[in-house]
Amino acid sequence: MFRFQALKTPSTLVVAIVIYGVSTMAAAQQGVFKVQIVADEMCCQGCAQKVAAQLYAAPGVTTVEADVPNRLVTVTAKPSPTLTVERIWFAVEKGKGGPSKLVTADVTYVLTRPDKLKPEQRLPVGRYSLEVRSMQDKETAQKIANQLHAIQGVENVSVNMAQRTLFVQTANGALLSPFALASAADRAQSEPIAISGPYGVMTIERADDAKPATAVRPTYPQVQGEVR
Repeated sequence: MFRFQALKTPSTLVVAIVIYGVSTMAAAQQGVFKVQIVADEMCCQGCAQKVAAQLYAAPGVTTVEADVPNRLVTVTAKPSPTLTVERIWFAVEKGKGGPSKLVTADVTYVLTRPDKLKPEQRLPVGRYSLEVRSMQDKETAQKIANQLHAIQGVENVSVNMAQRTLFVQTANGALLSPFALASAADRAQSEPIAISGPYGVMTIERADDAKPATAVRPTYPQVQGEVR
């Protein structure tokens, strides 16, 4: 395992490799948190350096530890208004790490990519689904739909009340982040548990969940009605 430390020089950012085992001062400090990411495509030390460089560009990140054999990255960071789970995920993505799982103290995100899904489980470009833990009435569905419509690129939102799922169609095949869809449900005070899109299926499990998130939907089902 390696720890990557950011060393700032007047002109550049250098990523140094330190053998894991030295005490982590940042972890002992108050006001820091840790995030672990499974990076399936981080196969060597060079890959780990690329991932670390992208993570250090995110605000608040103080330490990046890479366990290459287990494809695991541990990020220690100080809280920042602009440091989000989405930013950490896409930093690993940009570093060609191929993230498939991200774990915080409260939530676990797991992405199943299209090549691991059956053909009927894959959604085409421009189509997304958002499943929430509870959607008891149309008023709740409308609140979520309103938040989804606020996302740039969303053209239409429909709902299947029985499956507690909203379906999103984007204009001109616009790409939507699964974290943006999850945040829309959070803002509507609903708990997202699964987001499907062209990138695959992302499930969300909270630490206090009594049972794991839903199974992957086998198909893109017929909707029961449109929510505007």
